Amino acid sequence: MNATNRPLFAHERFVRAVAFTPDSRMMASIDDGGMLFLWDLEEAAIANGMRVPSQQGVICGEALAFSPRGGLYVSEPIGTTLRNVDTLAVENACATRVARLEVGGGGKWLLAGSHVREGGTLEFASCPPPSGPPFFGWPHGRIDPDGDALLLGDDGGYDAAGLIGPMRTPHLALFDLASGVELRRRAMPEHLVATAFDRRAREFVFATGAGRIEAWAADGSTSRILERGLSGVDALFCFGDWSVARIRNAKTGMNRLLVWEGTFERRAGEIILADAPWLAASPDGRWLVWPDRPSARRPGAFSLSLLRIGGADVDRKVA
Repeated sequence: MNATNRPLFAHERFVRAVAFTPDSRMMASIDDGGMLFLWDLEEAAIANGMRVPSQQGVICGEALAFSPRGGLYVSEPIGTTLRNVDTLAVENACATRVARLEVGGGGKWLLAGSHVREGGTLEFASCPPPSGPPFFGWPHGRIDPDGDALLLGDDGGYDAAGLIGPMRTPHLALFDLASGVELRRRAMPEHLVATAFDRRAREFVFATGAGRIEAWAADGSTSRILERGLSGVDALFCFGDWSVARIRNAKTGMNRLLVWEGTFERRAGEIILADAPWLAASPDGRWLVWPDRPSARRPGAFSLSLLRIGGADVDRKVA
């Protein structure tokens, strides 16, 4: 694999979150200081930027998400806003500040923290599960980007490293947000560590602490085991043509990205990354991104590393 570096520095604080437009042409990034940038990925250039309102003692920009219907959701110290992509002006807002934003149903749903909201209005959605389990206590969630399915996973009371617990039996549950029906539920033999959604196969994909990767159909009809024995997985990505599992060494910070063709069908290669506290991917699988910390050459500059995957070639850009 070939790699080409193109350094482009903009942030002066640690980058907290990124989001990609549905067509993967633009990316938004926000740092601890509240600087929000929009990037043209093909040109590796800033298209727009601003500083969101800050509040003393509150971390800025914990989450971002683009809507297919237009607009950029931003978790800010004052709450969650829906901003115009061209002007970055606020079009809608609510007072709830969240650590996770994910758009589903083609923009119909917004998974905001532990609740589902109506996309665009930022009002609490009158959607299920009203009589099912509360969203609080389900640390893992994934919403169908094109449909009404919602997957919720309970880690059983384990801590982040999977060392304490379980205090209860871990569960996985699948809901249809439109009808309110619980499609599927299962007690898990191991705690959940990562989730993804395969848009081509219409499946939720998840990894467990024991190294098993499994897939559930979005309609709850089928399930299948994809991989076994992959211990240490903490992130999954499915792009249709490609699938990626990240294995991170907590002591060294080094990351192994295991790449498969299709949905974990045939191992295609491996990429080694330096310290990457988090990893994100564009919807089409062309870009992987992670935050970098200041180097000796640029002690005050925080950056983002963009890794472009295309067949046998990998182009690496630093933003």
